Amino acid sequence: MGLSYLIGGLILLAISRKLILTRTLVYLSIMTAASTMFWAFGLMYVSPAESAVLSYSMPLFSLPIA
Repeated sequence: MGLSYLIGGLILLAISRKLILTRTLVYLSIMTAASTMFWAFGLMYVSPAESAVLSYSMPLFSLPIA
């Protein structure tokens, strides 16, 4: 997953030819990397099949609560 972000970022950097670093962008990048790390770490405790079922059924439980 990180490799796809790297390839996409390099393509967009080549198109724009300038790098814009803001506090919000850095924060978003850190949170995205952390969520990916926690997801991968969580697969040690939950099987991939259960993870798929939970991720696709989550809106059924979260929408009525919201």
